Amino acid sequence: MKQIFMIALLASAGMWYGCSEADIPSDELLSGSLQEASEKVSETATVLEFESLSDFQNAMNNLSSYNTEEEKIQWVNTHYPNFSSIQELYWDAMAEMAQLDASSEEEYMAFKEKYANLYFPNYREDAGFYIPMTNLDAAFLTNKNCEVSIAGEIVNMKDIESYDVLMDLGRAYYASILPTTRATMGSFNLNSTAMNSVGPEYDSDWTVYDGDRKCKLKARRVFKDNSNGMIRGSLSYLHLEFCFRKKTWLGWSNYSSKSTIDFTANIPGVSTPVKANFSNSGTSSHDNELLYPIAITQDSNNWYYTFVETPCVANVGYQGVGKPLVYKWNMAGIQCVTPLTASPVQINPYL
Repeated sequence: MKQIFMIALLASAGMWYGCSEADIPSDELLSGSLQEASEKVSETATVLEFESLSDFQNAMNNLSSYNTEEEKIQWVNTHYPNFSSIQELYWDAMAEMAQLDASSEEEYMAFKEKYANLYFPNYREDAGFYIPMTNLDAAFLTNKNCEVSIAGEIVNMKDIESYDVLMDLGRAYYASILPTTRATMGSFNLNSTAMNSVGPEYDSDWTVYDGDRKCKLKARRVFKDNSNGMIRGSLSYLHLEFCFRKKTWLGWSNYSSKSTIDFTANIPGVSTPVKANFSNSGTSSHDNELLYPIAITQDSNNWYYTFVETPCVANVGYQGVGKPLVYKWNMAGIQCVTPLTASPVQINPYL
């Protein structure tokens, strides 16, 4: 990985910038009003200049408070109207790939050269391209070279050059063989109020349509922290991910398209089905979430947190295929048992 002046690795919990997080007071990292960054031209591209690490972190905190990419880019355009980020370069590549005659080696190679700042792993059948950064919020604030200026130093935040990292992040065409944070089949441990995957996941696997389009649907249960004061709490969601690719000269590539999802879950013992409708456009992973209830009961000894085995149906309308795609599966039943002596976790919604 190229080092311009230093390497910054930004994770959800912190960032290193020539010193450890312990060297920076927490109030400097997480509080204070946003100071506008200036925009200057570096050797090859405009770069945002933040006067301090805390100013950059405040901008990151503002971005992370928004749920959608549309809200994030609107915030960036409002505060830095002349800035062009690596995130926008990625969107441009997605839109261009949608129109590209990707069966042509010449056109594909010209496309790859034009967007060389993106990561092209060319791993087995994966001929796609990716933002080469683990933190996608930071991608809104770094230029096409993954650069940002902090306290007078140009920082290159490019930190993905391995396909294994893409798989672990869940962004790649292929999935990791060994998941890292999932509970075991039939039971789960409530070890955090924020869990990115609770119990077994659903993955339809890839199916080819019309010879040049490939799709699959994934679903997983998610807990997001909802603690408030003395209460330990979570919000329970079902996360749906519709993935699609188009065939290219070299393999299968991500691109920009549209989809709709009509989802229904019929939870046993509950008279009203859980339903949701989504409409999406953009990148090759359309992600949506809906609140998904869990049953919480107790006896004289224990708390029981239970997801009942539930049949689910998703009807997907996808721009790249001329017929509805129907996915049917059961979300496996799982349960967590904790003693009454343990502080109960408030999870909403609940049955």
